[in-house]
Amino acid sequence: MITNIKKQAVIAIIFCNILFCLNSVNAQESIQDKHVTPAKASEVVKKQTTPEDIKKATHAKVVSPTKTATPSKKRPSAEDVKRAIMKRLGATIDGKGLVHIGKITIDPTKKEITFNSKLGNWNTEQLEVLICTPTGRAHETLLVADINPYNLQLALILLGAKNGGRLNEGELRQGSIINIDIQFLNKENMPRIPIENCLYNYKKNAMMERHGWVFVGSSFERGRCLANVDGNIANIWSFGNTILDNPEHTGDKDDNIRVYPQALPTYDFDIKVPYDEWKIPTKVFMTIKKR
Repeated sequence: MITNIKKQAVIAIIFCNILFCLNSVNAQESIQDKHVTPAKASEVVKKQTTPEDIKKATHAKVVSPTKTATPSKKRPSAEDVKRAIMKRLGATIDGKGLVHIGKITIDPTKKEITFNSKLGNWNTEQLEVLICTPTGRAHETLLVADINPYNLQLALILLGAKNGGRLNEGELRQGSIINIDIQFLNKENMPRIPIENCLYNYKKNAMMERHGWVFVGSSFERGRCLANVDGNIANIWSFGNTILDNPEHTGDKDDNIRVYPQALPTYDFDIKVPYDEWKIPTKVFMTIKKR
């Protein structure tokens, strides 16, 4: 295999040979134009060259040939660079300036991420997962969202979030805290509420406090996003790979958080219908919490 240095040397030799040939042709044409035969050319040069010319040539400085300035390329605009990056990530930007990665939408103006989901298991004794994919633990989750967890990780990074540790303890910096709101879409003009309003802290016997969810980010193995494999998007019990996790110690065990019972009549659901027949669509909103 020819190295880069050898390649450059070969190119230089070829270039010199071409230049030599061109110079030879020019010299021949010059001689023929003056009606001087090649045999007499050297004699003409000797006669026309004086000792003074030789002295001047000896002390003359060698001047390298000037390089022809190549026209500078037009620098891409910030918008062009942004679109190139989006394309590399598999994202698109619509006419309103919204960024779409799979089924996830980023609103740069509002600094907000949105995607659709459906209610999961609201009758469970305990919840281990806040949001999962259809291949995740749907029997013990609050919401099921048909999105790619890896795409959510990219979206959070584009939004400006930084992943880190789960708890705000120790040397590892805690990841960005993400506020999550949901809106039930089974009826018009349903309110947008904190997702914690639907959760019940069993230990405190009260509705879960609004604390947000920490961006920990997924681990990867052999090029696979393990949150995709586990089907986790946001966890209540800190178990397995996920994108968002519980930043409080309520995430240390799997029996601290349940569905908040008062959430159902408050938001006008028919509790006589089994949860698996509700299939009520919801919309999820995510924003970075200001510290």
